[in-house]
Amino acid sequence: MVHPRPAIPLTIVAGYLGSGKTSLLNHVIARCDTSRFAILVNDFGKLNIDAELVEMQGGRAYRLESGCICCSIGNSLTSTLLNVLRREPRPERILLESSGVADPARIADIARLSPSLLPGRVVVLVDSAQVRVRLADTLVGETVRKQIDAADLLILNKADLVTGDDLANLSDWLRLRFGERPHLAARHARIPVADVLADPAATLQGHSEAGLSKQHSEVFWSWSYEGDRLFRRRDLEAALTELAPLVERAKGFVRFRDAPERTMIVQLTGSGLSIAEAPQRAPEETKCRIEFVGAGKKPDETALRRPIERARDVPSFDTETVRCGGVPSVNDR
Repeated sequence: MVHPRPAIPLTIVAGYLGSGKTSLLNHVIARCDTSRFAILVNDFGKLNIDAELVEMQGGRAYRLESGCICCSIGNSLTSTLLNVLRREPRPERILLESSGVADPARIADIARLSPSLLPGRVVVLVDSAQVRVRLADTLVGETVRKQIDAADLLILNKADLVTGDDLANLSDWLRLRFGERPHLAARHARIPVADVLADPAATLQGHSEAGLSKQHSEVFWSWSYEGDRLFRRRDLEAALTELAPLVERAKGFVRFRDAPERTMIVQLTGSGLSIAEAPQRAPEETKCRIEFVGAGKKPDETALRRPIERARDVPSFDTETVRCGGVPSVNDR
C-alpha cells in the first residue's frame, strides 16, 4: 500500500513595493536552517533583483519570471511548484516572496487547491510611514487594500520612521478598517522567525473574497536600466531624487567611480533613498542594473533614462573631484 506523502506548507511573504519583503526573507534565512526550504521569489520587472539579494544571503532562490505571478497564476508559479514538489529530498517548506503589486489571496488559492500543499501563513508587510497615503491613492490603493485583506499576520514595518503615538494610532486605524488580525511592529522587518513560520493549521482560513480587479499590467509599469559604465555617486543620488516623483520603487546594483571594486545596492522607496554595500556574495561584474516600477501612465523612456545617463562616469572625468554625498538617505529596510 502506498501512503500519501505529507503536504508541504506554503508560506507567503507579501506587501507593497518597498515595504521590506526581501529584508524579511533574508532575516529568516539568516536565523534558521533553510537548507530544506524551497525559496521562490517573484519580481514585477524584467530584472529579478530580489532573487539576487536572497542568493547573496546564502539562500537558493527559484526565480518566478513573466511579471506578477498572480496575473499569470497558471504559468510560472504552477510549473515551478511542480518542479519543487518533484525534488528529492522533498522540501520541508516553501517560502514564497510575491511581487510588490501581487494579490497574495490569489497565490494562497494554489495551496488550497493542491493536495500536495498546505496553506501556511500569509505575512503582509506595510510601510508604517506610507501605508495611509498608499491606501488613499486612486491608482495603487486597491492593490494595497487587497494585500492587507489577505494577511494572517500584518507587519507594521519601518516603525522607527514614525512616533510611538503615530504607530499606536495607525494600529488602531488598521484594526477599524480591516478587522482584528495579529500584527507586529518592526524595524528592518526583524520579527521572531516563529511568527513567520507559524503552524499552518492555525491559518486555514479563506482569502478568496477579493473579487475581480484590473490586471496589474494595466496599473503598473516597469523599466530596466542596464549599462557598463560606473556612476558618480553624488550625481546618481541626484538623478534618483529627480525620478522619485515618477516611480513607486527603484532597486538595483551599481558601482561607483571612487570604489569600482565594490558592488552597491541602491533602493528608492517612498521612505527615501538608500545605498549600501552588497554582501560579499555579490556577483563580480561591472554592469549596473536598476529596476524601476511605477503606477499610472508610463513616462517617456527618455525622461527616465536621461537623469541616469547624466550620472554615468566618463573616461575624462577627474576622479579627484568625486565626492560622496547628496540627499539624506535611510538604511535598507
